[in-house]
Amino acid sequence: MITAITTTPVIQQQIASLADGGTYTFYIWARAPSGTRKISLAIVDNAYAAYLAGPTQVTPTTAWQRFKITGTLAAGQTGLWIVVRQYAPNGDDWTTGDIHLWGACLQHGNDPQKAYARTWALQTPLVKAGLAAGPTVIATPDSTASPLKTTAPAPTSPTAPCSSSPRAANSSSPAAPALATALPNSRPPATRPVGLACSR
Repeated sequence: MITAITTTPVIQQQIASLADGGTYTFYIWARAPSGTRKISLAIVDNAYAAYLAGPTQVTPTTAWQRFKITGTLAAGQTGLWIVVRQYAPNGDDWTTGDIHLWGACLQHGNDPQKAYARTWALQTPLVKAGLAAGPTVIATPDSTASPLKTTAPAPTSPTAPCSSSPRAANSSSPAAPALATALPNSRPPATRPVGLACSR
């Protein structure tokens, strides 16, 4: 959440070590806490002397939306600024109050779709035991649902499946249950774009 404390609020970041003369897309998720809000996106050169793109007005609503703007560096330039701001010449109206911003990212090129890894899905292959091996992100659609379901089927044989020698037929020790873990490919609520990661 970003709160305007002046009538000309600006949130910006300088980014260096980019490709000489490269084309870059800045994109960001935004929403208004109520109603709508008019704000502008821009890409500014490294000296903060000229706009490379924008300012372009966007209109966040109460639903999360992703906005983008694309600009190209001049030859010999390897840095820029990404900017979200109130820009009066565009008729913006973010002079007071809040806006919600999330997931700002700068990508080399003009297709920001390529920058997403949907981390609510399994990011590593399953092994035969049914468990995910390696770095994994697990998410649920809300704070009450469990992302994991574990079951232990009743033993069908008095012989443990992994034992080096058979148990006696009249053994009272049950077989070790086989555990299965379900990792559902659930999506987050439509109004909350969680579980996204991006890279340059």
